[in-house]
Amino acid sequence: MSSEDALVVRPSQPPDHDPVARLMAHAFAANPDDLPATLALAGHDNCRVVCDGPDVVGTALLLPMGQYFGNRRVSMTGVAGVAVAPHYQRQGCASALMRSIVAELNEQGVALSALYPSALPLYRKAGYECAGGRFVAQIDPKRLGIEERGGVLLPMDAAGETRVRALYGAHAPSFPGFLDRSEYIWTRLFHPWAGRSPTCVLVSRDDGQVEGYVSYCKARGTGFQHRIVVHDMFATSTWGYRRLWSFLTDLCTHVVSGVEVHTAPHDPARLVLPDAHFGVTMTDAWMLRLINVEAALMQRGYPPKVDATLDLDIYDDIVDGNNGMWRLAVRGGRGGVRRGGAGDLRTDVRGLAALYSGFANPSALAAAGLIEGTPAALAIAGTVFAGSQPWMREMF
Repeated sequence: MSSEDALVVRPSQPPDHDPVARLMAHAFAANPDDLPATLALAGHDNCRVVCDGPDVVGTALLLPMGQYFGNRRVSMTGVAGVAVAPHYQRQGCASALMRSIVAELNEQGVALSALYPSALPLYRKAGYECAGGRFVAQIDPKRLGIEERGGVLLPMDAAGETRVRALYGAHAPSFPGFLDRSEYIWTRLFHPWAGRSPTCVLVSRDDGQVEGYVSYCKARGTGFQHRIVVHDMFATSTWGYRRLWSFLTDLCTHVVSGVEVHTAPHDPARLVLPDAHFGVTMTDAWMLRLINVEAALMQRGYPPKVDATLDLDIYDDIVDGNNGMWRLAVRGGRGGVRRGGAGDLRTDVRGLAALYSGFANPSALAAAGLIEGTPAALAIAGTVFAGSQPWMREMF
């Protein structure tokens, strides 16, 4: 086994495909037969490997897309499938891989990176911090008391998929943390994938106006029982959400044990219910990293009526260009960024990530030791980065 300094991180090549698939299958207890399709969909050019001499001992997938904050799209690359050979774990392999990925994304000008962590310390060392959640609810729809009829239920076809993408794209920016989905995400939502057969149903008014959709699959339970797993559910009206809930209720025959919905406490799909007889549990925290501080602050949206200046002093031990004093001037929902300022709010990129997304307010971050600053700076930061709790439905 070589030292960490001898490890080489590089883009994958065709001979790496099999060892990459074996590493991921072992790391995630996945069916090896499903991995080639995953790698092909993500794009082999987006796969990175760690090599010790000729041996592939680690890997990760890069997923270029975007993420919405402040009603604006910010360029973001997701990191998924981080896997290390069993005999190389705790030897610095994953750390070397993540540091290399951060440096590479910075060179590309990407603003943000997000991931779902298997181990928080590993990704915190690379500058990531918890910045949002993914939630789930176990529901018996028959207890919801929703009986909304009328309209038309439409199966998914090519035209329907175009409508769904447009519907999502028009409204996703208003939900902090939602993704500007790549083909990798859309395919997993709406097409057969890894033994899962999603079904998508659109709901339309009698006049043909599509007002919502639900994407779900069925998961086997014991005996003849199964459950409905809702991966995506969106509507533009109260009627649309109520009609979708009625549809899910109709699916619950005697062989269906219940419905699992990826939702959030403030999901409009939940807020329309007259009496939500279920709890919502955060199953996963996702992490965020500011890859390029200037780009991230510039691309993000801000409260439209806020006129404020925030002076930041930032530390980043991987991307030297992020270090130092930055002045963020917010006006009319946009942010202007330049070098300088008094550095009234001091933080590293981890603390800045949790502040940037709106996951935690400045007082909470200060209490956790992630930021420090004058009372005035903390108050300004709370106003500038105000918004609803960030979340997303998708796992990647």
